[in-house]
Amino acid sequence: MYLELKNISKRFSDAKADEPDTIKDVSLGIEKGELVALLGPSGGGKTTLLRMIAGLDNPTDGDILIEGNRVNDLSPSERHIGFVFQNYALFRYMTVFDNIAFGLEVQKKDKAFIKNRVHELLSLIEMDDFDQRFPNQLSGGQRQRVAFARALATEPSLLLLDEPFAAIDSKVRKELREWLRNMIHEVGITSIFVTHDQQEAVDMADRIVIIKDGKLEQMGNPYEIYKNPRTFFTSTFMGDSTVKESFSGFTGFPDIEDGSKIVIRPEYVEAFRDDNPKFKNMIPFSENGTVKDVIFRGDSLDLILDVNGVELKTKRSLERRPVKKGDSMRVIVYRIIVYGNHKNEVLKNEKLKNVDIEFI
Repeated sequence: MYLELKNISKRFSDAKADEPDTIKDVSLGIEKGELVALLGPSGGGKTTLLRMIAGLDNPTDGDILIEGNRVNDLSPSERHIGFVFQNYALFRYMTVFDNIAFGLEVQKKDKAFIKNRVHELLSLIEMDDFDQRFPNQLSGGQRQRVAFARALATEPSLLLLDEPFAAIDSKVRKELREWLRNMIHEVGITSIFVTHDQQEAVDMADRIVIIKDGKLEQMGNPYEIYKNPRTFFTSTFMGDSTVKESFSGFTGFPDIEDGSKIVIRPEYVEAFRDDNPKFKNMIPFSENGTVKDVIFRGDSLDLILDVNGVELKTKRSLERRPVKKGDSMRVIVYRIIVYGNHKNEVLKNEKLKNVDIEFI
């Protein structure tokens, strides 16, 4: 294991244990070369955890180990860590070349080495012709690429990124995170980034660590986290779910009225018209529903449905027949997640087990 956090806690002198950003007995391990996302709501302790790994804050309890060596008492420079901030933190009056070279100059590397290293990094970030420009002459995405190159200049063994795309518009952010993921894997550097954006974590990370109220909720690869949420918070934080505390009268499911929480994700729901031949054999297993709202999402529609007094959500392709508010639909629920009675479980629609239908 390259990086290990063992029972890390952080209590601020003026904070109680249940206040935001307080870290509570977090343990996790990160393999060399992994790209890991610390994901969770604002104030959950993600940045505090990142700062402790960097050496900018010290844990109250527990140990931080890099390659098996305890680093709690080492300064940030001694930990050989690169840091990329969300606001770029570039020097305004330095050129791109000088910004990238800064750490190497502090290390008193010779000029020939610095020149070669900077141009190597400019090529890596695809900005060879921008070396003499100043930060105010660059776009947000370009500034973040320079910040990334500057963090890599001294060849750190660990790269930390604190919400690196927060200051960038959505289209550029999507392009930049794909670029950054490819670059990090090309360089092979172990990296940890903080985000509260679920899609960003899913798109980029090899593994996701979900942090809430200073505690580790769940850790795993994006597919595992999304498909098999182990806690109620994870199941509602990842995706756009309907949450109910009772669930009755739905074909294929037992009544659940014991105080458990029921989570129904949009992909667990299908809505179709009575006259759709593809779903003809599904009508006996469906419920009557009414469209409460139709929300255009650009590449798809979100349907808000009233089914037996329960509001459900599902997605609908733009290629299917249009629907409007007030339309009657047939609705099938494929599965639900139940949290309660000290047991979490996924219940599948019993009526669909022997039905030949492609769920899409």
